[in-house]
Amino acid sequence: MAYATIDDLYEALPEAKIVPLVDDEGDGLQVGARIDAALDRATDEIDARLEGIYDLPLDPVPDRARDLCVDMAIFHLFSRVQEEISPTRKLKYENALAFLEDVRDGKTALVKADGQEAEPSPSAGLRLYAI
Repeated sequence: MAYATIDDLYEALPEAKIVPLVDDEGDGLQVGARIDAALDRATDEIDARLEGIYDLPLDPVPDRARDLCVDMAIFHLFSRVQEEISPTRKLKYENALAFLEDVRDGKTALVKADGQEAEPSPSAGLRLYAI
């Protein structure tokens, strides 16, 4: 389950700007699948950075996680078709990664949709190593 939906993406960036990034064939048939793939990729990146800190997948999805997912997915959509990505889109992606690293490092916490801090996983902070 992705942390954001196509509708969330369309709220952040108009459909008219997103469709050209994903409609390679010009028939609209793969638009939804490619957007879903970008949202899944962003969700996977979020989970990779939160693993061991929060129980995953996040449920309910905090508003902040949804917003991060949208920004990261938009970056991935642009990177499909453009070598040069706008500084604004690149900065939003980099800020999302930096925030997740701050969460991972204990400098901040992810907040649930109700405004409460998300509960860290009971094993948060424990590192397991194979010998």
